[in-house]
Amino acid sequence: MWKYIFLCFLGAGAGANASVLIEPYVGYASGTEAITYASTYPTTALRNTDDSGNIGGFAYGGRMGFLLGHFIILAAADQAVVAANEKLDSNTVNNGNSWKQATWFGTLGFQAPFGLRIMGSYGWDFQADESVTTPVHYKGTAMKFAVGWNIM
Repeated sequence: MWKYIFLCFLGAGAGANASVLIEPYVGYASGTEAITYASTYPTTALRNTDDSGNIGGFAYGGRMGFLLGHFIILAAADQAVVAANEKLDSNTVNNGNSWKQATWFGTLGFQAPFGLRIMGSYGWDFQADESVTTPVHYKGTAMKFAVGWNIM
């Protein structure tokens, strides 16, 4: 058995067309949020209420993974950081707050021969902080859809 494993590392895959993917990125992130304020929320007027809105701002991060045949992005780990502003649908005291989030994503996608990339990601470690009078920390999951262009 060890002989076969050794042969795999010696060059049995020499004809393979795969590469390691290590890349930084910058861009714009936008998303929606749905909030249910707990009965213990620091702002009394918002306790036991619901709200929704949008978040948008500057995003940066990095991605590491494998490219198989230079066409499909396999098993990529992605760290994204977003610095944004929050715009809630209702006119509450929490409108326009700054928002910072960091999330680890697992990414799968497609890269066309001319460089167009389309990717979908699932974030299992969503962490966000909202700047309000009493800072609030959120945890959860996230999803993202990305379109990009490989320029090299």
